[in-house]
Amino acid sequence: MMLGTIFDIQRFSVHDGPGIRTTVFFKGCNLRCAWCHNPESQSTKPQMMFYKDKCKGCGKCTEVCPAPKNCTLCGKCTFYCPVDARKVCGKEYTVDEVFAETKANLETANNSLNDANETISAHEQKIEELETEVSTLTTEQATAETNFAEASNLLTDAKTSLEEAQASLASLQAEKDELEAYKAKIEKSEKEAVLASYNEMLSEEVIEAYTAKIDEYDAVQLDKELAYELKKTNPSVFSKNPQPQYVPKDEPKGGLEEILSKYVNK
Repeated sequence: MMLGTIFDIQRFSVHDGPGIRTTVFFKGCNLRCAWCHNPESQSTKPQMMFYKDKCKGCGKCTEVCPAPKNCTLCGKCTFYCPVDARKVCGKEYTVDEVFAETKANLETANNSLNDANETISAHEQKIEELETEVSTLTTEQATAETNFAEASNLLTDAKTSLEEAQASLASLQAEKDELEAYKAKIEKSEKEAVLASYNEMLSEEVIEAYTAKIDEYDAVQLDKELAYELKKTNPSVFSKNPQPQYVPKDEPKGGLEEILSKYVNK
């Protein structure tokens, strides 16, 4: 039976070559490199390793050792050491034992790989879902931007229409003011004409009194008031017979002659 002394079987090894591997370290190397990272691998025989920096000096290893003066590499001290300061480096393996160990690691690695593939598949599915959501959100954003642009255009058009309407309103108001001023001017001219028509028939005091309050009457009302004043001061103007009684045909519209033409004997 072929035996080999192995000092370590390293699982998930990623530092000594490409990929993830299980690395089997044999004991026995005659190169003796000064920079050797594993000097415990140089001897072909198993060795008791002692890690001085871990040791707490509890003495457990000495108490349980069956041969403290001549170590038989039984490994009892390594079992009782509470800080793993001792370790047997090197164990004889058959080829089948090495393959069984590496095969178990391979099965574990395959299971881990399957789990990793499932995780990757779930992550890929999640990424697809996120990409779909991002695409949807991007479309919604583009739609929102288009709607916002259309709303902005509508708002601009509304502002323009409002400005045009305000300009038209201002123009109409100006025209209204001009018409009202023109109307007031005409009404004033009519009332002044009415007053002028009575200058020769009424006293200066009466004319001045009505001139002072001319804005209180329109032309027709002023004509009525002046006609009434004329009747009080000079009734003979309205008839040929003394103290006649008169009935108006209808409402006078202005002018002394027109007013007189509205009255007839009863």
